[in-house]
Amino acid sequence: MIGVIACFFISIMFLVVIVWEIKKSIDFDKKVRKMQADTRQVTIEDNRDFSIYETLNGDDGREMILVPEGVFTRGSERGGFDEKPQQEIYLDAFYIDKYEVTVESYNVFRRAANYVEPSVPFFQGDHEILKTPQFP
Repeated sequence: MIGVIACFFISIMFLVVIVWEIKKSIDFDKKVRKMQADTRQVTIEDNRDFSIYETLNGDDGREMILVPEGVFTRGSERGGFDEKPQQEIYLDAFYIDKYEVTVESYNVFRRAANYVEPSVPFFQGDHEILKTPQFP
């Protein structure tokens, strides 16, 4: 008889916990919906000034910036195993694109260079985003 009462009590407690979790979920959903209603659209403007750098337009029409030669510190003593040792390295001057390469730009390069699209993705992220042409 005590076993039946204990099972009944445990069942009631289990139901109380389930109802409590459902209530928490509903409250959280209300909180998220309120936060979504309170959000506003943000416009980001590109106000970076590259006028002090030497620039050129590449064959593909993309603007490139000269990174001057010099010494820079590579690595970190406090970083991961692949960042050690910290050391000074000399680099020759080189040009780099002013803006990130988009998926569309990469595909233009890939077709022009007859470069095969990799069958295995190079990153673990959302692969569907690669179908967005203007995604950097």
